[in-house]
Amino acid sequence: MSKKKPYVKPTVKTRPLHPADLQAGGRFAERRAHPRYVLIAPTDILEPIANIRLSGRTAEISLGGCYVDLANPLPKGAVIELAIQRDLSVLKTWGRVAYAHEQVGMGVQFLDTAPDQRAVLQQWIHELSSSEWTTL
Repeated sequence: MSKKKPYVKPTVKTRPLHPADLQAGGRFAERRAHPRYVLIAPTDILEPIANIRLSGRTAEISLGGCYVDLANPLPKGAVIELAIQRDLSVLKTWGRVAYAHEQVGMGVQFLDTAPDQRAVLQQWIHELSSSEWTTL
């Protein structure tokens, strides 16, 4: 008759507590590569394949993209052309819908921004970063 091995309670290895663990979502890395700034600006959107034209407004912007408040956002993955107006300048660039919140808006990642338009965006970011508004 064989002898049964005695039960050994498994041990769980843990790591030391990190201060970021105490913050909401602290264990998850921030996925954004650029700081975001508050920018409320009228935005015209064109989805060229279906020839859909929409008007919304940006809520925030970064060097990598923006969030557009829009009652009927386009689906994730849609490629769009944006025209964002701020004061007397306009940023025209292509973007891709990174995520959409139904009846709220959509996050847009900028694509292939032309050098002159990139300069407009960089100027806006410079002005926003030195204003009283803080990053999000």
